[in-house]
Amino acid sequence: MSEDRLLGEAVYEDSMTVKGTVQKTAILFAIVLFTGSIAWSMMSTNPALANMLTIVGAIGGMISAMIGIFRPKSAGISAPFYAAFEGLFLGAVSFMFNQAYAGIVFQAIILTLGVLLVMLGLYSGRILKATNTFVKVVVSATIAVGAFYFIAMIASFFGSDSLMAFTYGSSWFSIGFTLFVVVLAALNFVIDFDMVEKGEEHGAPRFMEWYGAMSIMITLIWLYVNILRLLAQLANRD
Repeated sequence: MSEDRLLGEAVYEDSMTVKGTVQKTAILFAIVLFTGSIAWSMMSTNPALANMLTIVGAIGGMISAMIGIFRPKSAGISAPFYAAFEGLFLGAVSFMFNQAYAGIVFQAIILTLGVLLVMLGLYSGRILKATNTFVKVVVSATIAVGAFYFIAMIASFFGSDSLMAFTYGSSWFSIGFTLFVVVLAALNFVIDFDMVEKGEEHGAPRFMEWYGAMSIMITLIWLYVNILRLLAQLANRD
């Protein structure tokens, strides 16, 4: 997400803080866990709900995220809705992966949180900095990956599954691509952290805490899904 929304001449009396953003991120994380556990429970009793939960969760999450991104003032509402919908999506997807590969979800969660802590440490120690070049490269690569996913999805609608097969395949080339996406998702944390820090420095309005929290959660969820997929691809190589 662009930090341009955070910068300006105005200084708000009730302004954004890093601490407030961390608290709101924790709230969103709790919502994801809550709705995710509901979806997992529903799947365990009725696996036929898989399509419904994944579609509702994915579409609802995407719409909520778009509203929050383009209307930051609404993030206080759109961010919790995003977390709730994504929890449904992740709960259903995680259950299906765990059925196919026992214990994979726990491994993915540990690795995801581990990557988050490592990136936080690298950013805090200023080993990684959100320079203009860094941001341009990471954002451009992220857009390129998003475009690839979109093209693969459209192609599948017209009966061409080759791109989707590549994305979810277990060839070393496919595994390498997923690993690249995992690294790219991790690097997006640097941009998120920098945005939050600059928001506090420039006295951004308090509602931007929800915006920053949602940005971090979007990256975290993207990272988790791809780590989950990477572990599944590696398992298929055994």
